[in-house]
Amino acid sequence: MAFKNGGGRTLDIDRGETRSHESPLVRSLAWRKVGNSWQLFAGKRRFGKVVPDSKHPGMWRCPRSGGRLSDMANLSWARNAVMEAAIREIEWEALQAATDPRKCPEKGGVFPPTSSRSDLTAPDHVEVAAEWRDWPPSDDGGAS
Repeated sequence: MAFKNGGGRTLDIDRGETRSHESPLVRSLAWRKVGNSWQLFAGKRRFGKVVPDSKHPGMWRCPRSGGRLSDMANLSWARNAVMEAAIREIEWEALQAATDPRKCPEKGGVFPPTSSRSDLTAPDHVEVAAEWRDWPPSDDGGAS
């Protein structure tokens, strides 16, 4: 299977040629014949498949969600459609992983801590001014 690279050169995916910006997972995509259909794998992960059309020999379809089938195409075009969908899925997953705040490293701040946490807490004993030690004042109004 071949497709045009941005510079006009044709790349042959079946021979392992890939775009330079592709991830290792995209480079590991491989077609395997399973029964009478072709399936696209990256390691053990299955990305899609191409099945022969039941009425028209030499024509192929891609199963879609909900049991629907794609339009008919020759084997090369059908495999290319599944390959492009797999590449889009891989790129989307990489983008989601890069922008997921749960996976961002924790920010430690710009400046390193200079004092321990105990230095910032209130002391155990606070000196009270002499006029507040006998609070509340006595009921006799101070006349004795």
